[in-house]
Amino acid sequence: MTTYDFATVEEDFTWVEEAGTEQFQTYFAGASKDAIAVIRSLRASARGTVVDAAPQVIDATHVKVLLFVDQEITARKQKGSKLDQPRVSMQMVRQDGRWLVDEVAVNDLLAQ
Repeated sequence: MTTYDFATVEEDFTWVEEAGTEQFQTYFAGASKDAIAVIRSLRASARGTVVDAAPQVIDATHVKVLLFVDQEITARKQKGSKLDQPRVSMQMVRQDGRWLVDEVAVNDLLAQ
């Protein structure tokens, strides 16, 4: 979600098909359309690295994970790269023996 390239962004976002619940897949399909258009128009690329994570166990099949991410972003009209540090809150659910993403919220600290 935090690593993509404008030339391959649709493929870069296919992780959702394997790692997301059906509900999240539906949500992401709608939400990502605008993001893909912006990424392509800006000819943007990003490389996100999780630098730390803080899990909160809700119960045996639900966890909330706060991800601290460093994201290096480049775009056509931008000189050099920009460092962004979004905080990603991810709700995960255990289904069929696998942990899947069920909800995601991004708090972009530097954009505020």
